[in-house]
Amino acid sequence: MSSSPASKLRRRDDVRFVEEEHRYFVSDLEYLSLTRMLRASGLIEMNVGQIGTLAMERGTICHSIFEFDDLGILDEETVDPSLHGYLRAWRKFRENREFVLLKEWVEGMGADDDHRIACRLDRVFMFRRSVAVVDIKTGMKQGWHDIQTAGQARCLGYSGKIRRFIVYVQKDGKYKVDEHTGQIDDTVYSCAANVAWWKFNTKGGLE
Repeated sequence: MSSSPASKLRRRDDVRFVEEEHRYFVSDLEYLSLTRMLRASGLIEMNVGQIGTLAMERGTICHSIFEFDDLGILDEETVDPSLHGYLRAWRKFRENREFVLLKEWVEGMGADDDHRIACRLDRVFMFRRSVAVVDIKTGMKQGWHDIQTAGQARCLGYSGKIRRFIVYVQKDGKYKVDEHTGQIDDTVYSCAANVAWWKFNTKGGLE
């Protein structure tokens, strides 16, 4: 009997994240964060404005809520009422029996050694006998999301088939799921990583 694909996944315990600086290291070698790379390559606009900043803060808080909920340690009384709808939406998605959560990968570290890119993987699921990376968004769909999940798939470091999804959770308790299947996404990711590292090396760093 062949082993499950999930048994072949290996966590990257060698990845170190310096939260204050939002920097990743493998041993003493710096890796660019996936988000930082996407910004440096021009795929994400840098000037998000006040509304964008508030949306990012909401997303960060929701990610922590979902993490605690998935691990069974959430105290619901601490959740801001304005965020209850997002939590309901995530729970509804999680009830989808086609997606089987791998709890050991909740906010797990990943790294792409070929391009020296690292990230936290929101979630890894089994989906119809395939490994799937799932990113969670509380905002609107953006064109670079496909490239982000391509990078996440690289950072997972699994040699078999990886399916890529984003779950858009909404304030009204509803959610939408997008699967990314673009064959060019991985190529764009690789090009973006090369551009970011070129900027890093020629300018002595990134803003």
